[in-house]
Amino acid sequence: MRKPITASRVDSLAHCDVDYFRLPVVEQFGNGGFHTYTVLKELNLTKLHDALADSLLRSEMRREQSASGKEWEYPCRLLFRLAENVFYYIEPFELTVYAPSPELALEHADRLAARYGKRRPRERPCFFLLSTQTGSLDVKRVPITQPFVLSDEDLALHYGDDIVEFERRLIQAFNCRQAGASVLRGEPGTGKTSFIRHLVAKLRVTHRFYYLPVHAYEYLAAPEMVEFWLKQSRLTPESKKVVVLEDAEDLLMERGSDNQAKVSNLLNIADGLLGEFLQVHLVCTVNTPLDRLDPAIMRPGRLVAFREFKRLSREQARHIAKKKGLELRKDQSDYSLAEIYPPAQWVGEGFSKRSIGFAA
Repeated sequence: MRKPITASRVDSLAHCDVDYFRLPVVEQFGNGGFHTYTVLKELNLTKLHDALADSLLRSEMRREQSASGKEWEYPCRLLFRLAENVFYYIEPFELTVYAPSPELALEHADRLAARYGKRRPRERPCFFLLSTQTGSLDVKRVPITQPFVLSDEDLALHYGDDIVEFERRLIQAFNCRQAGASVLRGEPGTGKTSFIRHLVAKLRVTHRFYYLPVHAYEYLAAPEMVEFWLKQSRLTPESKKVVVLEDAEDLLMERGSDNQAKVSNLLNIADGLLGEFLQVHLVCTVNTPLDRLDPAIMRPGRLVAFREFKRLSREQARHIAKKKGLELRKDQSDYSLAEIYPPAQWVGEGFSKRSIGFAA
């Protein structure tokens, strides 16, 4: 038996405030009543575009370019007309059917969601990249190519014995608090991002992780993003939202004339009125020394959690190398984790032991 649609809405409307893209719907029904049924589900727009090409009224295409220079085009919005008075309006994560009766709208929406919905194993670890290339905020699902969940033993081995209790308190805060901010500080290569990748994999069923480039931070709190965050909450109402900001020094350093608004906005998202609405947890990574961060960020009760990721002593590095069958390439007084593990190399159909960072 197929599971029911995860989220739906049935409305009887005499008028509908729609954009120009959906103007044919209003022109068809005029002032008469019609019904809509909306399904929130990830859809295969390319497959829909090809299968229903004869019924296509409007399409909005997007062009992207890979690192190798190859370009491709794909649909990002579609409008179909089935029969005289049935319309499909489709975005990547939303399907709306307009029809003269609620039964007809439900029948079409249910059938399309079942046939063209993307079936992805939910347990596969991924994060969602918030992209601003088009001038507005788009979300792209990015699977983690080498997911891993560290055992308590491995966490303690790489980060120290107290990391297990830190992780427990952090996850508890994710689950119990509506919003908040956490800061992970440490030099490059000390394992901050790898720890976040571990959290993404471990919490894949209950949490939804978003990665926002720090230069696009203003989109997080922009008024026009209200509908975006509401839609994300409707898509997975049972999931907690976590937004990762890497290299966030510009947002967290002591307030001056150049960053005062940024720091204030972050504080408002963390524990202000805006945070109560967005209901997101911010996880910020920084490399800068602790005494250069804004004191307001570090005030007791404001941060969900703070963690210093330190370089490891020679003895700690040798212990890790012995446990993992590695050989230290240099003899030095201290090491980062990146200096202990060899660079990622292609081996057969996968990478070698190390896979660090969101780009890996």
